[in-house]
Amino acid sequence: MPWTRPHATAALSLLTLCAGAHAPPAYASDAAATRDGPHAVAHRTTDPPRIDGKLDDPAWQSVPSHGDFVERQPRLRSSPPVDTRFTVLFDHEALYFAVRAQDDQPENIRAQTRTRDDFAMFGDDVISIKIDPTLDRRTTIGFAINAGGAKLDYRGIDEQDFRIEFDAVWQGAARRTKNGWTAELRIPFAALGIQPANRPAIIGLNLTRDHARRNGSYDWALMAPPFSPIAASRYGTMSGLDAKLDGRLGDEANDSVASHVALVPYAIGGFRREAGESVRSRAKNEAVLSGGVDALAQLGSYATHLTLNTDFAQVDLDNQIVNFSRFGLFLPEKRDFFLRDLEVLSFGKPGHSQLLYSRRIGLYDGNTVPIMAGAKTVGRPHDKVRVGVLQVTTRPTDVLPWTSHAAARSTVELGGGSNTGVMLTHRGSLENSRDHNVAFGVDGTWRGEAVPLLIRTAAFGSVTGADAAAPDVATGGTGNGAFANRVAPGGGVEVSLRDELFHPRASYAYLHPELRTDLGFLQRVGVHQTAANLDIQPTVGAYGIRRVVISQGISGVVSAEDDQLLDWQGSGNLKIVWDAGFAVGAYASRGLNTVTQAFEVGRNTPVPAKPYRTREALVYFNTPNTQSLSANGLIYSGLFYDGTMTGFQLHAEWAPVPLFRLRGGSDYRHIVFDDDREGFDSLTLNSRFTFGFTTKLSLNSYAGYNLIADLVRVQNRLRWTYLPGSDIFIVQQMDLHDDSGAIRNTSFLVKTSYHWP
Repeated sequence: MPWTRPHATAALSLLTLCAGAHAPPAYASDAAATRDGPHAVAHRTTDPPRIDGKLDDPAWQSVPSHGDFVERQPRLRSSPPVDTRFTVLFDHEALYFAVRAQDDQPENIRAQTRTRDDFAMFGDDVISIKIDPTLDRRTTIGFAINAGGAKLDYRGIDEQDFRIEFDAVWQGAARRTKNGWTAELRIPFAALGIQPANRPAIIGLNLTRDHARRNGSYDWALMAPPFSPIAASRYGTMSGLDAKLDGRLGDEANDSVASHVALVPYAIGGFRREAGESVRSRAKNEAVLSGGVDALAQLGSYATHLTLNTDFAQVDLDNQIVNFSRFGLFLPEKRDFFLRDLEVLSFGKPGHSQLLYSRRIGLYDGNTVPIMAGAKTVGRPHDKVRVGVLQVTTRPTDVLPWTSHAAARSTVELGGGSNTGVMLTHRGSLENSRDHNVAFGVDGTWRGEAVPLLIRTAAFGSVTGADAAAPDVATGGTGNGAFANRVAPGGGVEVSLRDELFHPRASYAYLHPELRTDLGFLQRVGVHQTAANLDIQPTVGAYGIRRVVISQGISGVVSAEDDQLLDWQGSGNLKIVWDAGFAVGAYASRGLNTVTQAFEVGRNTPVPAKPYRTREALVYFNTPNTQSLSANGLIYSGLFYDGTMTGFQLHAEWAPVPLFRLRGGSDYRHIVFDDDREGFDSLTLNSRFTFGFTTKLSLNSYAGYNLIADLVRVQNRLRWTYLPGSDIFIVQQMDLHDDSGAIRNTSFLVKTSYHWP
């Protein structure tokens, strides 16, 4: 029986109903969390501290502190030359952290970043608090503050995906002292997805101090290479949150409220003009006056995020980039609605084969598709089980009908960061039941604790309706249209040993020619793909060298239809990293690349379908980000489809004072062909200028130039966070023809949101 839209809707509804049984949330017990690593205890308070960075509140005075940080860099496992200690309190609403960071040269404490959510902050003196609230050993909700009080929050997904676009409502303040600096943070349980009435007995926790003067990083629970700084499987633990006040009910009556609801209405006004011929062509201006609302509710063990008439006008622009391959580009998600609880709905290998790639929702062929409404619910219905359901409906456009986008995911925790799960996605026209695509899969991850072995595996498939149009290749789609409701399978396995010195990895994937995921990302179908890599990272500790990284790899692609070898590549890389933060390296590769379908690059330059030899070499460098001026770049040379490509990339940042920061990047390629095809040049320029007037008021300006697209794109964005979680954005944006200077598109919008309560 063919799988149609009603079948998919029924399956999603069943999962939603299963998620609706409001069982109390289940958290890991002390027995389940037993492992080597530091342990902290949070203490209950009825007199919460004032968040001003002073640490002179009575609540802090009688509470023991935790310390014994370990140096990650520049000297792995050494004792840091400065002391760092922290204390944790909590009440029925929030966690409170107090951190004392001593420094024997307090005049050299660095705090050059003022704006919120600026990754450049990690070149300052910074305290990062990393929390794994469900102790799944994979997910991090992180909060960072520098010595000047600038803040950054983020989600760490599956120990590697670092998403600073995530925004939570929390408070933080910092102050300099004669012996260093101090920080004070208030993190509501709602920001962690924790129900105040049923706080977990134990959570995952880590703190990291970045010490700019030494280019040093010190961890409470050491994050030794090759583990990333957000490797939740290596965190310590914290207990005490389930304690009652003096063993009695006390103000726990407040905790009996098993729900938390917040409303974030927004209003937006301004104008847009598209395809204008000149700046004086005001007749084409379109007035914008609209509004919408987001609702966030913690009901029992479930968190729900509803959005109505959603607008993402405040989201910053992607950098200008040129695609020199025949495969779709994978671009990061920046919209808060899709980023919230993103880890629950993650399935597959990012940028390669994943069932949900949220940028496919609300965007089509580079154009915005208006979202009418969306809903997302995540929760823990039973012990060790986590579920998530997403549904978004988009309005019709000239090229798309009313469309429903849905995804459902469930995982079972196996302990120690290991898990297994299932997922289902559905994209369907609300006007034609034969226009749909369903993708489904089962996956599993095993993380060894005694041996640092990581095994990931997944099996998936898809069914596509007879009237489904070809997917949007510009956003990573692939396939050739409808396949008459036939099941198309796929799957893969990846094994890696995360040893400190030797880091071998091997992977295999199979993707059927008819496999298609309209809400996901498949870089390529109809192939068998294999790869093997080995990284060797010896620690030197002499001549100012921190470590050397030696990498070798080989990969191959075989056609799934006739077993023909399509691609292969062998590569090698050598990188030297100094204690001061400088690094240089060299990379080289050679192989074969078979183009199976002709395509075009540059300005309509054809690339015929046939095999091509590949060879490339590049050298690269970076300077430490703890200085006022930092840079990284590379020089490139290689073969390019019966021709040659040479070029360079350069990126630099300059932050002489905390008030402003200038970033600039360029990517230049010169392509020459051996036959009669005309060569071309490619140049992209991207610059971002930030004025950090205060930690709550900032101006961000972006200008990008793309030679091939003949485009200049500009955005100016003023953000004022006038209350926690409440913002006013003033956003001006325009696209211009490079040669004539005529304005293609322009807009000026004011967006205000209010977080209640």
